[in-house]
Amino acid sequence: MQQPKYLLFRSIRFARHMKTPDPAVLWLEEGPALLQLLQSRTDLAGLTFCAAGNADGLVELAQIRHVTLTITGLDLLTLYDRMNTRLSTHLNWERQLLAAAAQPSPLQATTDTVAHLLDGMAFLLDSQRRVRCMAGQARIQDSILHELLDQGRLYDDAAHRILRLDNPDPFCCARQQGWCFYSCPLPSADPLPHSALLFVPGHVAADDVYFLLELLRTGAQTTAEQARRTAQQPVEFADLLRDVVNRKLTGEDEISTRMARLPHPPQRFISLMIVQMANPRVVPNAQAALLNHLQGFLPGSNIAVSSGNIAVMLSGPNRAMQPRPQIDYEALQALLGRYDAFAAISNSTSRRDMLRTTYLLTTTTLQLGKALRPDVRQRVFFFEDYAEYVSIDLCLNSFSILMGHDDIIYLTHPDAVKAYRYDLANDSNLLEVLYQYCINNGNISIAAKASYMHRNTFSAKLAELMELIKADLSNGEIRQRMIFSYKILRYYDRYAKINLGQRFSVSPPDTEKNQS
Repeated sequence: MQQPKYLLFRSIRFARHMKTPDPAVLWLEEGPALLQLLQSRTDLAGLTFCAAGNADGLVELAQIRHVTLTITGLDLLTLYDRMNTRLSTHLNWERQLLAAAAQPSPLQATTDTVAHLLDGMAFLLDSQRRVRCMAGQARIQDSILHELLDQGRLYDDAAHRILRLDNPDPFCCARQQGWCFYSCPLPSADPLPHSALLFVPGHVAADDVYFLLELLRTGAQTTAEQARRTAQQPVEFADLLRDVVNRKLTGEDEISTRMARLPHPPQRFISLMIVQMANPRVVPNAQAALLNHLQGFLPGSNIAVSSGNIAVMLSGPNRAMQPRPQIDYEALQALLGRYDAFAAISNSTSRRDMLRTTYLLTTTTLQLGKALRPDVRQRVFFFEDYAEYVSIDLCLNSFSILMGHDDIIYLTHPDAVKAYRYDLANDSNLLEVLYQYCINNGNISIAAKASYMHRNTFSAKLAELMELIKADLSNGEIRQRMIFSYKILRYYDRYAKINLGQRFSVSPPDTEKNQS
């Protein structure tokens, strides 16, 4: 028995009324009547039939006539009702996928739609079997599924088990708890996806999965043709970034449309890396050399010079890249050190209209990281590590406008200020002890190790601190306030370049008054 190809039929008719063969029609008939039809006509090749009941020699004759045949035990009218219901469902699915294909990010919108219709997960993979787009939610533990989610790609062993890229027909691989992987190659060209992979619960009919794969295949062909037509109109990353930062591009749709025409169209989630050289003019063409090295280090990423810095758009199918994308940081540190450069990396976002916000926050993170880094060897700064300092920086701007001065020191805890002033007068580091004790939840051993002190030395300094201040450090909220106060004072010292010692001597905060 031949299996149907699960094409989208436009109507369902009874074969007994056939006059002109039409491959877009699903023909239904009782088995004996269909046998007579196949015996009397030789112009039916390529048609699809569903037979209500079998007949001797029907299967063999269907093979000879090169028709697609499915045989069922249902009576003809029940078969018609069921197939008509399925046809209505498939027509509705086609409309939804056509609407998705018209979205600014058609690949992701299509993947979202397929995952929703199947109540499973959908992946589009590139020629290197990396996840280009994904959608849906995993509800069981599966090694291959987690490889896709955690690593963002399929490795050779898993790929050989569930992909058949040399076979154009869809392939099904059963998994645990009734779930199955369905896969098929897509007719596409780089940088478009090369294969589709669906992770489907067992209650979904295989016919429906194959039908959606056929729709995906058709959609991929259309997308590939459109990509070839627009290949002469690529968008440079530098131009896109400039237009977004200058607010010439602001809408989600228009930014998504431009991103789709980048040399490397990004995946669903994006983040930015801004690279700045300390002395770009010391070595001739140093920035161009560093940019070339970064292109080799981060293949598949859009890279350009923007406002004197190097901007890199990183992307991935999910939030696994946040807050730290999968990069060899030791190698990146070494590369940046060779060129005396620094880099800041943002959190990831799926919202294209937040690209400007992401860019501005990342450039601020870069400047803060250079000034506040705890280790002079550190050259890579993550927004997540400096988010509070970014908040302080924004707070200072608003505070100055509202209050008419920049003394946000009045937002700190008085005892933190007292420790700071004590350190100035006695050349000590009680503020650092206060911070390490609070951020490590009062664990002296961990705090001492983080401070590079012997436990006894740290304990002695902590005792000295406790004699100086009145705050109850066993209170979690007080500890959190001390941590934030420490960061405000550190921001003032190292980034704002404000001499707090001199400012306190002119107008010292009234700690007793603030304490009350």
